[in-house]
Parts: sequence; structure tokens; C-alpha cells
Amino acid sequence: MLLNTRQIGFLNILRDEEHLFYGQTLRDEIRDDVLSVSELVPVWNAYEPVLHHEGLLFQVSKASIETATIAKEDRLRDVTFREVRRLLKYYSKMGSSPAKEAADSLLFLMHTYDAADHRNIFGETAYIRGLVADFGRPEHAAMVDTVPGLRELLAILASANEKLDLLYNQRLHAREELEALGKRVNVRKDADRALVRLLGAINTVYEYNELKAQSQALRDVLQRIAMRINGLGDKLRLIMAQRQGRRRKKIEREKEKPASPTPPPSPEGDAKK
Repeated sequence: MLLNTRQIGFLNILRDEEHLFYGQTLRDEIRDDVLSVSELVPVWNAYEPVLHHEGLLFQVSKASIETATIAKEDRLRDVTFREVRRLLKYYSKMGSSPAKEAADSLLFLMHTYDAADHRNIFGETAYIRGLVADFGRPEHAAMVDTVPGLRELLAILASANEKLDLLYNQRLHAREELEALGKRVNVRKDADRALVRLLGAINTVYEYNELKAQSQALRDVLQRIAMRINGLGDKLRLIMAQRQGRRRKKIEREKEKPASPTPPPSPEGDAKK
């Protein structure tokens, strides 16, 4: 036997990105050699689409994990919205000046959108889009320019609003794609099963050649394939061993930490006894 299919059992405990790395690296390293052996072509043609499916699912999964980015942009939008209101209130309290008159008028206009930052994400997006559009109307543009810093704040608010809307829609779209692609755990199992079939086919072709044809050229190709498969497996096993070593050291360090000393009883407590 040229390859032991049990040696790829480590695939079950790889992280998703490592599992995909293994499959894609393996594909790149052995594809040409595998396709040069006619008996392996059908099995390879069954394996490669499953690997492609896994890669597509991983990319879509990454696109769907945008919660932290969305939360960050949402905070920026809320803070900027409140800063617009704070800036207008600041200038409205100043003595008689063009900036105060402009701030008073714009604050009155802004009352329509006061609750924007307390709405759901879609409602807030619509409200802020309306606010930016209203402040950008020709009859209000001069007032906006009269209040120092307001134009720049509105630009930041509009940008954050549109970026957040784009991110949220991308996440919704990614979730729909994920549902269509299926669960990652199932796709990984499909890829592993297809790989086991490929390794079994390589063994079969090798054993037949050793018994019957005894082609040195074919033997060289199959041994080269096996060497690359085994080498990649060794590399992944080393990565996992190093990770487990770091985890064990961390656990040992935690165990070696001295326990927190128990505080002595207070004199008052002793007196009560």
C-alpha cells in the first residue's frame, strides 16, 4: 500500500481555514501528476468540485462574519449623529450671530430626525439618509456652511450611514448564500470522503502496476504524488503538535500560579465571636 488513508484522520480536528489550506495546497501540488494518470482522472474530477464548494463556503462564511465591523460602523454613525446635534445646540446658545440663526433653523429641521439613533438599523439608515438629503437642499446649504464644522460632520455621517447599509446588506446576502451552500461540517465531510476515495484509487493503481504492468514511469509519478501528500500531512501534524504544546504550557502556567491568600479574619469578627 502506497498511502494509508488513516493518516488523514487529523483532518477532523483542523480549523476550517487549515482544512481548506490542506485541500487547496494538495490540489496545487498533485493536480498535474494525478491528471497524467488516466485511471485517476474520474476520481479527481469528483474530488475537485467538492473542494471548490468548500472554498466557496469558507469565503461566504467570512463575508457573513461582519458583526464586529457592523457594530463599529454603527457606533461611529450614532456618535456622529449626536455630534451634529450637539454642535447645533452649542451654536444656538451663542449670542446673536449668523451661526446662531443657522443653528436654530437647522435644529428645528433636525427635530424630525431626533429619534433616528434609537430606531432599528434599517429605520436609522432611512432617517439619516433623509437628514443628510434635507440638509443638502439648496435652501439649507448656506446655513450648513455657516455653522463651523457642520459640513465635515455631515460628510462623515453620510459616509458611515452608506457603509453600514452596504455591510448589512452584504451580510444578509451572505447568509442567504450560506443557506444555499449547506453546513460547513457536511461540506468538510464530503471533501474528506472524496479525498479518501482519491487516495484509495492511487493505491489501487499503484498495486496493479506493481503486480502487472510494472511501468517505472507510472511508479515514479505515483510515488511523487504520495511523497507530496505525506509531506503536506506531516506539515499539518507539526502545526497541530505545536499548538497543543502551547496549550499544555498555558495550562501548566495556570496551575503553577499561587492561589490567592485567604485574608485574615478581622478583629471585629473575632470580637463578635
